[in-house]
Amino acid sequence: MSAETHYRRLLDLSQRMLVAGMAQQWDELVLLEQQRSAMLESFSGVAQSELMQPTVELIHQIQACDAELREKLDAWMAHARILLRLDKPVIT
Repeated sequence: MSAETHYRRLLDLSQRMLVAGMAQQWDELVLLEQQRSAMLESFSGVAQSELMQPTVELIHQIQACDAELREKLDAWMAHARILLRLDKPVIT
């Protein structure tokens, strides 16, 4: 598999992870992340000669998806922490 094909598949998984996270479909997000991790582990790396502009652009897009997903998840986790604190009984 070429580096470009590999990164296109990783980008597809990253975009699907972002959609699942935005929709709060946590089980789907976990499954996609496991698939992406397995794909990353099985890839032996990229020779310097294969890092052409299309491949570099795919890597940047993957990083952008990850950053956006992380931002959304951090906001959701902060909200969840607030809700969990409101649910605790107040001890006086």
